[in-house]
Amino acid sequence: MSHLFFHCIFTQSVWSLAPFKEQLDSLTLQDILAGLLASKELICLPPTGIVPRPLFSWICWGLWTARNNKIFNNRFFTAEETLTKALQDSREWLMTQESDSIEAAINTDQDPDP
Repeated sequence: MSHLFFHCIFTQSVWSLAPFKEQLDSLTLQDILAGLLASKELICLPPTGIVPRPLFSWICWGLWTARNNKIFNNRFFTAEETLTKALQDSREWLMTQESDSIEAAINTDQDPDP
């Protein structure tokens, strides 16, 4: 798995494009746990508005789905397309979380009927 997520040329290209303050050296990561630990130190650059840990996970998901599309659907994605999809998915997920939090707060503040 470390090859798929961190070591192959395609994966290295995706990580090098990621909008982090400091570039993630994916070759130093030996497994997903090491990647998750390293992601704690990553700072996303504006204007992404994405906190680092979810972006790390979404990039991994993007790599996984790009791989599956290549193998099972004979569809190829560039590193740029893979990263763009990860950014879009991350933003969408964060917006959904914020929306759910607002809705939960509204529902909590409502008075029950007498």
